[in-house]
Amino acid sequence: MRTLDPGVERIRAWRGQSYAVDFFGLGPWGLRVNGWQPVDPAAYSIFEAALYAPCDGIVIAAEGAMPDNEVPDEDTAKRLGNHVILR
Repeated sequence: MRTLDPGVERIRAWRGQSYAVDFFGLGPWGLRVNGWQPVDPAAYSIFEAALYAPCDGIVIAAEGAMPDNEVPDEDTAKRLGNHVILR
């Protein structure tokens, strides 16, 4: 993974996300969102959907109380957001 290569300076800020997995859902027409970059998180198929761990492991950290960001904003101070870390 290029994000793990210390020689690639332009992606240094993202190095900690090298092992992250982002999940998305698909609606009935195979689309992940209803509309073109809607601001309402409920327009995204994954919103409030049940999510299961992609592998076996021990939960070493979890956060689920952070508020939803407005699309397409990011909280650069708290990049992990709501998350589960497995080992």
